[in-house]
Amino acid sequence: MYRCTVLFILLFTGHFLFAQSDSILKLVVRLENSSQHEAAIKEINKILKNKNLSEEDRLDVQTALIHKYQELQRWDTCLNYCQQQIAVAHQQNNTLAEATFYKMIGNTYYHIPDKDKAVIYWEKCIAISQPNQFNILLEQCYHNIGSIYLERSLHYDLAEKYLLKSIDISITNKTTETSQGRLHY
Repeated sequence: MYRCTVLFILLFTGHFLFAQSDSILKLVVRLENSSQHEAAIKEINKILKNKNLSEEDRLDVQTALIHKYQELQRWDTCLNYCQQQIAVAHQQNNTLAEATFYKMIGNTYYHIPDKDKAVIYWEKCIAISQPNQFNILLEQCYHNIGSIYLERSLHYDLAEKYLLKSIDISITNKTTETSQGRLHY
C-alpha cells in the first residue's frame, strides 16, 4: 500500500509539472506572437516573479521578454537585462542560461547593428555550448556567424566553414531550421 501511495504521488507530481511546463510554453508562444508588446512585457514580468518556475520555463519566458525588448528596439534595456542574467547564471553555474544570454546579446547587437560585437558574443556562446553539447545554440550561432561573413562578402571560406558546421549540427539535432532558412538572429 505504501508503494502505491508513493507511486501515485510521484505520478501526480510529474503530471502537474508537465502540465505547468506545457501551459507556460503555450503562454510564451501567445506572448511572443502578440503585437501588444507593452502588455506582453508586463505579463511576462508578472510570470517571472513566480518562484516556482523551472529553470527551463524561466529561460523560455526570459527569452520572450528579450524578444519583446528587441521588437521595441529597446537595445540598452535588452543588453542590460542579458548582462544581469549572465551574472546570475554564472553565479548559479547555469551554463545553458549563460550561453543563451550570450547568444541573445549577439542577436541584439546584430539588430542594432553592430555585427562585430554580435560575432564576439556568439563566439562566447559557442565557447560555453561546445563542451556542454548545447547543440541548438551551437547550430544557431554557427549559422549566424556564417551569415555575417556571407553578408559582408568577406571570407567566403569562413562563411562556408560556419554554415557547414551549422548544417551538420542540424542533421544531428534533426532540426529543419537551418535547412529551411528559418533560423533568426
